Amino acid sequence: MQEKRNNYEETMNALVQYMKNHDKNPSEKCWNEYAIHEKYLSSRTLGYLSGVGFNTLCRQKRKQINQEKRKKE
Repeated sequence: MQEKRNNYEETMNALVQYMKNHDKNPSEKCWNEYAIHEKYLSSRTLGYLSGVGFNTLCRQKRKQINQEKRKKE
């Protein structure tokens, strides 16, 4: 269980970093291609584990990123 938790946390961190680097939310197809290449969890798995769909998850993370940016300014 600990390994899966770490994998989820690593993937979430990678998703946030991806969003910061690309200044946009990834599509499910784009994320899945990236996830396969980098050995992260798929969009479907992230959505399942977070309890919301992948696009909703990305919107939530984008909101957090934008709030962090505003705090730094």
